[in-house]
Amino acid sequence: MLLLICGHASKKESSLPSPDNPRRYKIRFSPLKVIRSDPTNPAGIPVNRKSVWPFHREEIKKGLVGMLDEWGETAFEVDDELIRHVCYFYKYYAIVYSAYSNSTIRRSRPYLLHIISVFKKYQLPEEIAFALPFVESSFDSDAVSKKEAVGIFQFMEDTATLYGLKVTQELDERRDYEKSAVACAKYLRSNRNLFASLVYSLGSYHHGTGKVSQILLSAAHTGQRNFRSVFRHRRLGKYSKEYVPQCLSLALVYRFMKEREMRLIPKVVSQSRILRHATDVKTLEKEIPDLRALNPDLQGAAKTYPYVSKSGYVLVSSVSVGKRNISPKAGTPCTILRHQGQ
Repeated sequence: MLLLICGHASKKESSLPSPDNPRRYKIRFSPLKVIRSDPTNPAGIPVNRKSVWPFHREEIKKGLVGMLDEWGETAFEVDDELIRHVCYFYKYYAIVYSAYSNSTIRRSRPYLLHIISVFKKYQLPEEIAFALPFVESSFDSDAVSKKEAVGIFQFMEDTATLYGLKVTQELDERRDYEKSAVACAKYLRSNRNLFASLVYSLGSYHHGTGKVSQILLSAAHTGQRNFRSVFRHRRLGKYSKEYVPQCLSLALVYRFMKEREMRLIPKVVSQSRILRHATDVKTLEKEIPDLRALNPDLQGAAKTYPYVSKSGYVLVSSVSVGKRNISPKAGTPCTILRHQGQ
């Protein structure tokens, strides 16, 4: 089993108003509990009561289906292809590179609460307010891509101007996270209405509106609107294929933290290596008996998938907390070490 460490619950109430539907989550929660640091808890140990940090494929699938249902996503089918790739990026961000993710979470704190409030005005979920800028820029307001996209939301100049941002030699409002948050929310709302799907709208933020329209026209001939038809579309670049599952995996990370009132992702020590090319899963199982339990995305897979955005496939061979090595049995849900003195 994968064992993680949690601490006591915090009884402090936030001054923020509750969500529109206060019974939406099992635990009453405000985004401040994710984005505020606690000076008495610098290590970022979770502050919730006894809790469970998901790792098993079925837990991730259940969380993904529940989240999309809550978003009102009826036009997009959750298929095995989507679950596999979301599981991979969840493993990447929440297990293998959790230290990097926690660094980004800390960097988000000056911005996230405002972004959430803007997205809420446009009826967009706060999970997306967290996930999209995480993927786009790691919440770096000065980020500039090789294609000259700028700011936390990585707007290209033409798109920025179209959505009301000023881009001149003297002033570039793409670096203004408050104004660019509004522009991003307008873009997502507009394309959500166009495609009748928040997931397709999210994909269009990276792929472009025209490319998503082409994909939907192609899918119309098969009667399918699922991730498989997107991921295997011949006109979609390799980086673009991986964008939606990256965003959805980080939306789940935020959601799981939120449900458990965690400020940071629990610290996990893992051993891993990068496979540059597709590798036969049966061959890997001879080396790592618990392969599919440690890599939930490989359940039902014949080969690993070499992710372009991550320079290959990150293969986990062991997971541990402190000095204790963890070797979960394949097919069993991962639970938590209920530790009360941290």
